[in-house]
Amino acid sequence: MKRVIASNEGFCRRVTKFFNFSDFTSEDLAKILHIKMHNQTEESLLYGFELHSSCSIDAVADLIGTETTEKQCKEMNER
Repeated sequence: MKRVIASNEGFCRRVTKFFNFSDFTSEDLAKILHIKMHNQTEESLLYGFELHSSCSIDAVADLIGTETTEKQCKEMNER
């Protein structure tokens, strides 16, 4: 959002309220993945795919935590 606001001089005068959200944790992201995978409809892009039984929330959170670099976290959470 900072880049969007900075791209137009008049934009920051019109947007005067901002919401600050905490970054998602690895566990938050793992929970989101599980929700998305278990609540699919036929219109879902992932329809028909299933998580392997070993992909528990804890296992996915650990994988995200160990395989994501600080740079990736900063870029994906872009503040």
